[in-house]
Amino acid sequence: MILTKSPGVAREDAGLGAYVHDERLPADARAQLAALNLRSQEALDLLRAQGQAGSEAEYVARAIREEYAPNSVEAYLKLPRALADSAPLQDGKTGRALLVEQLELLLEGVQDVLNSALESGGQELLTHGRFLRDRFAKPTLDLGAGLRVPVEVKPT
Repeated sequence: MILTKSPGVAREDAGLGAYVHDERLPADARAQLAALNLRSQEALDLLRAQGQAGSEAEYVARAIREEYAPNSVEAYLKLPRALADSAPLQDGKTGRALLVEQLELLLEGVQDVLNSALESGGQELLTHGRFLRDRFAKPTLDLGAGLRVPVEVKPT
């Protein structure tokens, strides 16, 4: 286990979970980190289950989780505590505002990965459903006006 610069706050392998409890971070940033921690792990698990380990989507989800988010947090933590949330750094935004903005971008990135995985998994499910209907559905005779009558097919 690696200790962060703050006593009593443990980080395991640069995981986001420890940042959720780091009192040096604003509460809104900690909430975003909790969501990012859960969603990024969900994305990685889903991609692995879909056989997409090693894909670009997995690379993005892993980079967000292990590099991009921790780098944003660490950059924020390097700011002087007395000024991090009050002194403007860029375009009138404080360190806190910039951190929250960056974490929001990362959450959107993870959501994009999840949406792509859902679409990919959904296509597989739809394809399988078409196969099952073609294979097992009983043919029907359409009589118009929404009336459909099953047609008995006798083996030859």
